[in-house]
Amino acid sequence: GGVSVAAANIAAIRNRAMLANQVAGVSGSRRSYQPPPSNFGPCPMLEREKLLEVWNPLASLAQSMSYHAAGCCETKYVEMGGPFEIGVDHQDAAYSVTECLGVIQEIATSSSAAEAVFDAHLLQLLGVAISPTMANKEVLQSSEAMFDILVDVAMKNVSLCQRLFFLLRSFIGVLEVQKAEQQQQHGSETIVIALKLLRYAQRSLSGRMFDKSVRLEEGRQGSY
Repeated sequence: GGVSVAAANIAAIRNRAMLANQVAGVSGSRRSYQPPPSNFGPCPMLEREKLLEVWNPLASLAQSMSYHAAGCCETKYVEMGGPFEIGVDHQDAAYSVTECLGVIQEIATSSSAAEAVFDAHLLQLLGVAISPTMANKEVLQSSEAMFDILVDVAMKNVSLCQRLFFLLRSFIGVLEVQKAEQQQQHGSETIVIALKLLRYAQRSLSGRMFDKSVRLEEGRQGSY
């Protein structure tokens, strides 16, 4: 009995909805959908070639890492300087290379979730470090400093260390192919600098891993 009553109620609701739609269509009183007012200004379209001129990938990466380090808590994120909420002073947000590296360094040394944050942003960290924004002679030392921070964090976690080592080899392999293909066009300075940075990180990571294995082996021998 309960099932038949429920079915009858559903049919009645559908009939009322159909009747209301017919009446609205005849009278022309159907209202078009009005989206809720936005608190944000217009977002102009950028030409593709100007995207990296306007968008700051390092600043975006630093803020994404900050949000992750804040546990995706809006209140804590704003306290850490998150710039994207309404009412927050954008002038205080990290934007320059030095400021962004300071944010990343702070997460590496002070956040209890540093390893998880860096692991989640591993591809972005490598990509930004060798992007045209960073892979140029003016900020080469800043890119090396970024890799130094990444290697320091990776050495605290075996899985993160292995993933970083694999990604460095993969990035180097891909760029070597691109470099060979562009040799007839006198190569690309960006690729050359990117390869230099990746090999710098690879040597640093390999050396740290070797030193750590030697210390562990010496410790085991000393315990006998």
